[in-house]
Amino acid sequence: MSKLRKIIEDFCNAKGISVPSGFKRHTPSRYAVIKKENDCWQLTAKTWFTVCDVINYLDNYCDDVEHKILDFKEDAELKRRGEKQLERSGNIQDVA
Repeated sequence: MSKLRKIIEDFCNAKGISVPSGFKRHTPSRYAVIKKENDCWQLTAKTWFTVCDVINYLDNYCDDVEHKILDFKEDAELKRRGEKQLERSGNIQDVA
């Protein structure tokens, strides 16, 4: 198990965030999105290395869904700033 995968899974387990089985099929990257579905937070199966890829996912899959963006490299919760950027909005340990 990679160090980043363990960090993400440990974080989700500690916060009660569901980890989909598909998460294990992808190499983990620094950016992750959690979405609220049926009153429960769930990690997306895919993570991303670039802000551009995160923005693309948000544009296509998160319009009407409550979500949070996490940066596991910088231990930060992020939010969108404009159309193409993300900015720090808090600490990752304060999430959920």
